[in-house]
Amino acid sequence: MGLKQKCLNNAKKSNYLGDKCFEETSMHYLENTQIFKDMNIREIVHDRARQLKGIDAIGSIGNDSINVDVKAIASQLNTFCFEISGNVSTNQVGWLINPKLETTHYLIVYHTVKGAERNYRLGKRIMTVNNVIETEALLIEKEKLKSFIQKELGQNLDSVVKEIRKQDLEGRGVVRFNKEMNVVKGTVNQKAYPTISLGLKEQPINVVVRKESLKELADKHWIIEDEKNLVTSDQI
Repeated sequence: MGLKQKCLNNAKKSNYLGDKCFEETSMHYLENTQIFKDMNIREIVHDRARQLKGIDAIGSIGNDSINVDVKAIASQLNTFCFEISGNVSTNQVGWLINPKLETTHYLIVYHTVKGAERNYRLGKRIMTVNNVIETEALLIEKEKLKSFIQKELGQNLDSVVKEIRKQDLEGRGVVRFNKEMNVVKGTVNQKAYPTISLGLKEQPINVVVRKESLKELADKHWIIEDEKNLVTSDQI
């Protein structure tokens, strides 16, 4: 059974298996691109123990070794979400602020999948290494990203989690907050802002960061237009 059919079957079974298969497909795609070459990737991590420590690939920038956590989506969104609190019932620490993780850099990846240009969920399900129209990727240092977010919100991220968790919130949708931790209806006019997903049992808390800000933070920025066989790579 090929990877594509395996992913389609897994997606029907559970969201977890579908997500896992999408991540594997994305990694297979990336390892054959200029993106991984420019990061001097010397190892793609397959063992679960190191993956749980936030390491998907090991490479280098100059003389410095980097542990890369690849975060990919099947859409060209103008934002990206970073988890600061996971399962509320277990007080799970979000991967962005978990001190036990060994991530040094995030590779933020936006895939555009043929036939699902405006449908994120479908793109995740049908993506193969051969039907990607365009990929945009940003390499961002983890501590630099955290510092930027905390400066934008005016407080550390542990405090943000505590402020949101203590609020008496109702509904089943995504609730957005401004830097004062007040609920905002509609658009939040900030470069970064927290959200909580009340519709999910885990009620995770994320910080949404606008892509323009991520580009400014990035050490490296790539755009691969697969149908034109064109790679654009910028040092920022």
